[in-house]
Amino acid sequence: MSAPRSLASLRAGESGRVCQITVDPEVTRWLGALGIASGTGLTVLRRGLWGGPLHVRSEAGADFALARSLAEDVLLDEGAP
Repeated sequence: MSAPRSLASLRAGESGRVCQITVDPEVTRWLGALGIASGTGLTVLRRGLWGGPLHVRSEAGADFALARSLAEDVLLDEGAP
């Protein structure tokens, strides 16, 4: 099994399953409200230019933009969700 990668490191079309979120509890709760929690499958649809946000889809079908700085703190196990 490979080491976890940050969501921000994935290219468009790559997927993974959330294994850890390394931000404070308040932000973790906010991400949970968006549907991003441990065990959630995520796919990067597009990457914003010049360090812009990531356009991400959850396995439940929700699409959202996530700041790249926050995506650095979402760690994934690689593989299709």
